[in-house]
Amino acid sequence: MNWCLACVLLLSSSVAFGQAIAKWVDEKGRVHYGDRPPATAKTLPISRGTMSGADSKDRALQGEQEAAFQRRHAERLARLDQEVRDRNNREAMRKQQEAQRLSEQAKQRYEGPRVIVRRYDLPPPPPPSPPRRPTVPSPTRPY
Repeated sequence: MNWCLACVLLLSSSVAFGQAIAKWVDEKGRVHYGDRPPATAKTLPISRGTMSGADSKDRALQGEQEAAFQRRHAERLARLDQEVRDRNNREAMRKQQEAQRLSEQAKQRYEGPRVIVRRYDLPPPPPPSPPRRPTVPSPTRPY
């Protein structure tokens, strides 16, 4: 049973690949493709490629196009990487300058302006106070 099914499928696929494809243009100028064109349609020849795809010239052209695409893609990636590195460098430089500016501001706030005070600019010290007399406890009366 399986052998019969396999043979039927194999034969039907070979018939489908052996059919001719026609291309025609209708009255409105539209292009159509099919295996049975209308009798009034003007058919145009279609070249069928090999089953493996394009012939050797087409393969060479596709190879060149693929190589050019890969080269452009690599150049674009390199350019994007360079842009990202440049942007990161600019951002790091900006952050470093901002940190330095803030550090200078904090230093000025903390230290303030430098003022030199000379000894003769200070007021004289107050005079010493007289010594205090010791207090004697008063005698208490017993009750």
